[in-house]
Amino acid sequence: MDIEDYLEQKRALEAKKELLEAKERLKDDSEKKKRELERERKKASGDRTITPGEPRPEAAASDYSPGDIYRKIILWNIIVLVIIIALFSFLYFYPGDGKAETSTEKDTDTLTGSAVIETKDKNETNKTADDEKKEEKKNETKEEKYPGPEFEFYAEDKELGLFDNSGKIGGENLVTTSSFYDDGILVLDSKEDSVIKCFIDREVTVDKDSDGEEDLRDIDLDFIVDELDNREKTEFKESLPGSFKQGSYGGKGKVMASYEARCYYCINPECEGENGGVDKNGESIRTAKIRFKADPDASTNSTN
Repeated sequence: MDIEDYLEQKRALEAKKELLEAKERLKDDSEKKKRELERERKKASGDRTITPGEPRPEAAASDYSPGDIYRKIILWNIIVLVIIIALFSFLYFYPGDGKAETSTEKDTDTLTGSAVIETKDKNETNKTADDEKKEEKKNETKEEKYPGPEFEFYAEDKELGLFDNSGKIGGENLVTTSSFYDDGILVLDSKEDSVIKCFIDREVTVDKDSDGEEDLRDIDLDFIVDELDNREKTEFKESLPGSFKQGSYGGKGKVMASYEARCYYCINPECEGENGGVDKNGESIRTAKIRFKADPDASTNSTN
């Protein structure tokens, strides 16, 4: 080997060595820059002050330690517990009743117990009364209901004829010069072939000064009680306005007499026994009215 070949090989080895050294330096520089960038990033995420409105960089998963998560959970639990206690305290103490009961618990126990017992007794009494009414209604419902006897009931004037449903004659009010009306007649007319019994109630009202308001009122229950044989017709003379339990009639004013007749089948020919001797399950009702104006200043009886 001559000198030129040796020198050429030496230069090739040196060039190769320099190339390897350059690669190593490049690798070291790259690792160094990477470590510096990592340090800068951690420093920026940990120490940087973020102003309001500035976007916050995403934190790495390593920034949240288990201790931080545990502390946050405890903090939220404490906040929720405080809210629950505040709400309970508000609802318990706000009306004032709960506080008073707590402060005087021993003093009010007896009174509260007594009130509870009294209330319970009243409720039981009301319940018993309601139950009795329901039972009575239930028993009444169980009893068979059917139409009552056929009959006619009406009022008439002995000379002028029938009073209509409103108590007028021929659509006009009766006027009398007398303070009392003595020409009224009540008629019960049975249409049955068996014995029936009728009860008539009467209500009389007087408007003494004709101002549209009632000044006197009197009610007579079972004013007339009468038994009618098969297809019997009975008449009762009526004098109005009659007497009043409260107040006095001055002999002048508008008088209205309303009648209600209730008729039943008799349970025996004598109409005697329970419920007045009648069958209450069969009831028929008819009504009638007499209306007149007592005017002593009028010259003759007339309709007006």
